[in-house]
Amino acid sequence: MVADAGAVSVSGSMIFGIDTQANNVLGSATILQTNSQTGFVTTTSSGQTYSQSYIDSGSNGPFFRNAQLPQCSF
Repeated sequence: MVADAGAVSVSGSMIFGIDTQANNVLGSATILQTNSQTGFVTTTSSGQTYSQSYIDSGSNGPFFRNAQLPQCSF
């Protein structure tokens, strides 16, 4: 558990209920490994590699800095 004020570093796993029930098995999904020094993951979009990507599990939408992706209208 991380205190409300935060922490300099933490360790552990973020599990979204995958493989916890028969109807949500991992299957052929890709497991993203973080950089052991920074905690970032590497992602690729439209041929561009981003080595300082992260998972923001607290936001209510996906956010990308890529003008090639069409914007959604809500």
